[in-house]
Amino acid sequence: MKVTGKRILIYGMSRTGLALLEFLKKRQAIIYLYDDNQDVSKYIDNKIILPFSEFLIDASLLDLIIVSPGVSLETKLLKMAKLNKINVIGEVEFAFNFCKSKKIIAITGTNGKTTTTELISQVLSQKYKVHKCGNIGIPFISVVDSIEMQDYVVLEMSSFQLETIKKFRPKISVILNLKPDHLDRYDDLNDYYKSKLNIYKNQKRKDICILNKDDENINKLVKAIHCKAKKIYFSKCNYNVDGFIRDKSIILNIGKNEQLISYLENLKLKGEHNYLNILATVLVGIIENVDIDNVRNVIENFNALEHRQEFVKNVDGVEYVNDSKATNIDATINALTAYKNKRVHLLLGGSDKGEEFENFFKSLSNNVKCYIFGETREKMKWSAINVGYSNFVVLNNLCDALNDAKDNAKASEIVLLSPACASFDEFSNYEERGKYFKEWVNKC
Repeated sequence: MKVTGKRILIYGMSRTGLALLEFLKKRQAIIYLYDDNQDVSKYIDNKIILPFSEFLIDASLLDLIIVSPGVSLETKLLKMAKLNKINVIGEVEFAFNFCKSKKIIAITGTNGKTTTTELISQVLSQKYKVHKCGNIGIPFISVVDSIEMQDYVVLEMSSFQLETIKKFRPKISVILNLKPDHLDRYDDLNDYYKSKLNIYKNQKRKDICILNKDDENINKLVKAIHCKAKKIYFSKCNYNVDGFIRDKSIILNIGKNEQLISYLENLKLKGEHNYLNILATVLVGIIENVDIDNVRNVIENFNALEHRQEFVKNVDGVEYVNDSKATNIDATINALTAYKNKRVHLLLGGSDKGEEFENFFKSLSNNVKCYIFGETREKMKWSAINVGYSNFVVLNNLCDALNDAKDNAKASEIVLLSPACASFDEFSNYEERGKYFKEWVNKC
């Protein structure tokens, strides 16, 4: 793709937008900047970085718009661009045009993407040079110039990034799960799920798509939206697939013989959802010819990432766990499975993503007490009342919830921040929320 001298609008000046700006400056594009939420004038130099106005939304004045993942395609500006037949692509699609390597492993799913991206990166790094990027926090475009033909790219992809796929084609795609999320952005769940399945949109027969056989939404939609790639499945209960769990062991069935990879008791990363993430990782490693002993060593020594079931501190016998990354109901349900035999004080709430909570409260066992806080507290309160769940208190904010949980928790119990909501009512992102939680706990 030729960009020198082309008139290109970067829409969204977050981390991704800034990386795009640096890339395009090096190639002497004529750059326009726009952001719905911040003043971009500090970046303007009136030479190659110019102010933007809506009169430029014309195919004769603008060659390309590159959107950051946080920008909805339903904004007025992008609707005008579509009417005026201006090419609109996302950062991942743009970066793909400049990537020398075709050894791209792309991972998506509602939950578990970052953990699996990190796991796969560590496994492949045992044999190859690996570039880890994408939704994990490192824009693809920021590393693309350093990628050589023989290197591997391990790319975490959100639904927002996958909305704008046109030609992007991974060698291996991984779909971990499809659960309700982001209903504040999508008209319905099918739109959200279909954006996820764009990950295999351009794959060919010689490519591979790794899928969770246990996920009903994946099974249904993959049949409806044809996948040309070779499909490989993993499961925690179906033994007629390529990777599965049996007798508390991780087993692969690729080739003529079953291979025992590891025992669940040897894994530092716990929880059924994480066992599935590990299965997907092992499949990628074996397919890409990483030595089985090296694969085993990585998965057995891998610890939970920050803000994902992260043990923080034991205070007077009470364990405090930071799972701030749990920004939807399914992620919180997964977190609770790790504490089936303990009493849990669950910190629950935040900003609304459009999910309904009745079934969540129905699913809770008697060992869970909820401390409901934040923007969603009234919605959650009435959802709990409507299904007869009463083991909860309502607080204004996370600080109040922490204070109340601390006063009630006893030795051998768990205080778990797993909010099932976004963080934007109090914090700029889930990381800031998790950091606040850890700082509060460490002062105890």
